[in-house]
Amino acid sequence: MPVFPRVRVVPRDDDIRQFIKHPSGGPFPASGAAEWPLDTFTNRRLADGDITLEGGNKSERPPTRHAHQ
Repeated sequence: MPVFPRVRVVPRDDDIRQFIKHPSGGPFPASGAAEWPLDTFTNRRLADGDITLEGGNKSERPPTRHAHQ
């Protein structure tokens, strides 16, 4: 099983905070950021605009790590 770097992510709004949870990273806390692995699920949520990286520029994303590496 690949090991993915972990990133801190912030939900776009309270609906995302309440309803989206990472399959292995878990739900968002009541406030603040969550720590999720930078995997396909997280990259898809970043691309959709559902989440952003904590403290980062919204247009800035870390490089994608592919599972076969």
